[in-house]
Amino acid sequence: MTTNKMLELLVLTRICDDYWKDDSYAMYLDKHYDMQKLGDRYNELGKEFLNEYALNKTEKSEENL
Repeated sequence: MTTNKMLELLVLTRICDDYWKDDSYAMYLDKHYDMQKLGDRYNELGKEFLNEYALNKTEKSEENL
């Protein structure tokens, strides 16, 4: 995983955490941004990061996340 992707994952983590903690922020994000797309990207990057630590290093390990 590249440094840019790690940084993106950290930023998305922070946005998601704040989203769940602050209702007014969540409403703002829902109104102005595609939160489904943001969540999909967060999941994609999270899987990529965790794949390095998978017990089973095959492609199948990605499917189990």
